[in-house]
Amino acid sequence: MLGSVLDSKDERTKNTDLDSKIRDAGRRLSARTGLLDSFGTAGMMGFHLLSGMLVGGFIGYWLDKWLDTGPWLKAVFFIIGIAAGFRNIYLDAQRLVREQDGRDKARKGAENKDAPGPHAGKKD
Repeated sequence: MLGSVLDSKDERTKNTDLDSKIRDAGRRLSARTGLLDSFGTAGMMGFHLLSGMLVGGFIGYWLDKWLDTGPWLKAVFFIIGIAAGFRNIYLDAQRLVREQDGRDKARKGAENKDAPGPHAGKKD
């Protein structure tokens, strides 16, 4: 009888240790995933700037050729493309900041949940 009580305490301790290890592994994985997402978003920012310039330049080139206006429409649409690219970068940066704030809040909430309360260790 006494052996089964001790065995159940050991099993509970093992389960608690396993739960904490799983929780820690999940936190490390989410931190890595967040970092990779950030790198992906940063890469997309450069792509947005480049694509805006290329699309604007192409539209301007095509309109200049069609309307025989010289380099003026190409320059105007190239500048519009640059502005559109910077706008997309700004929107991506805002999204990245919101996502990071959400991850920070979730991490702080998880840390507070795991931390002992103000009455931990006190006996009545």
